Amino acid sequence: MMLIQKFSDLFHKILENMFGAQTLMSFFSFEGKIGRNQFFFVMVLIGLCRQTLFSNILLKYIVGLLLFYIVLATVQKRCRDFNSNGTIYVVLYSVVLFVFASNFFVTEHVFNRIVENIRIMMMLVASIISVIIFITLSYKISKPNPDMNLRSPLLKYPLLYTAVCWVLAICATLTVNHYAGVTIF
Repeated sequence: MMLIQKFSDLFHKILENMFGAQTLMSFFSFEGKIGRNQFFFVMVLIGLCRQTLFSNILLKYIVGLLLFYIVLATVQKRCRDFNSNGTIYVVLYSVVLFVFASNFFVTEHVFNRIVENIRIMMMLVASIISVIIFITLSYKISKPNPDMNLRSPLLKYPLLYTAVCWVLAICATLTVNHYAGVTIF
């Protein structure tokens, strides 16, 4: 029993070092700031969660919606840490979302080769943009006294922004898959 308690304490200390003293609910909060290490580990964790495969289409969209909301909150808090409102990063992550979502259900069996080539190029560009943003935000140095009231105007109502982005992402998914000759439903 003592061994289990020591392992639990060690695991808790590792998580606290990686994520700070954050609770699970703080991942959904747009308040405060996070440093480079916390940003790095949260985004890696989100990336690992995103790779989880679900067979249910509705479940994929619900998990994707939650992860996108957490990404927006994390990016906003990281930008606040280096005294920026973060609008450009929010827009770029949203564009990356649209590209990834529009290719979400496309399989290797695409009838139109031109659409397939465009799709591959879009995914490549979105992946490069995503990596550049991730590296930029991971290595940008924190400011000593950042303005804790900074917030992107797009995220004044984060639930509304997330909902609008996901409606657009679903429309993009249906459009790209229609032209690719793939039936989702």
